[in-house]
Amino acid sequence: MSDALALSRDRLRKKWTLEIFDRRMGRRPSPPQPLSTNAGITVFIPQQRPPDTHRDGTPETDAGPEPDGSPPTYPYPSSPTQLLASALSYLQRRSGYTLRHLASDVRVHPSYVSRILNGERDPSWEVTAGLAVACSADAADLLPLWNAVHHVATPSPSTPTQAVNLYRAVLRGLHLAAAAPSPQAICEASDYSLTTTDIVRALNGPRIPDWPTTQHLVLALRGRPADLYTVWQIASSSPGTEVTTISAGAFG
Repeated sequence: MSDALALSRDRLRKKWTLEIFDRRMGRRPSPPQPLSTNAGITVFIPQQRPPDTHRDGTPETDAGPEPDGSPPTYPYPSSPTQLLASALSYLQRRSGYTLRHLASDVRVHPSYVSRILNGERDPSWEVTAGLAVACSADAADLLPLWNAVHHVATPSPSTPTQAVNLYRAVLRGLHLAAAAPSPQAICEASDYSLTTTDIVRALNGPRIPDWPTTQHLVLALRGRPADLYTVWQIASSSPGTEVTTISAGAFG
């Protein structure tokens, strides 16, 4: 290391103490995990890149420009870990339960729950589902977020009905991660590229909106549209399919 950094060994030992080295190593991102299968868990694998998008899912061209003609801008999509942590953190705040209370229900240490909510630890599905249930939420709404964190891969939905249900589950998870904003708040976050009617229909169904509407909604909720494109393709092939909806209470 001294040769690579052009430092003497004594200088290197003074500048890079074990404490500093451990702290820096702890901040390094984890290496990508290989895709694995998990029986009983359903997730989609995008098979095609959606039209008019960069590789990170942000649009190259947008429908619905602002009044001055410029396209709407969105914050960079959050990472899967950030989205899951945000969703769990929102559920904890909404429930009013303390970390100690939730930790007791899930049978883990309160400090571990705190690290999960801060995005410092990736919880197992058992812990994730337990926290959701303890907060009186539907664990299925968190499953797509958890799958993305843990790189769980199973075949894409084979029928429009399965795709529609997965489409709604992805949107519900992103909605929770964004702290369940109202349709008006999402409309504002999209720079009015979406109307409140667009948003309510996309979240509640029964029909699947077109791709530009889906793209803007996912971006407004800090997700990656590319991750939903294959599911949208399958789901939109049967727009009249009956689907699970978000209750009116989800909007507060």
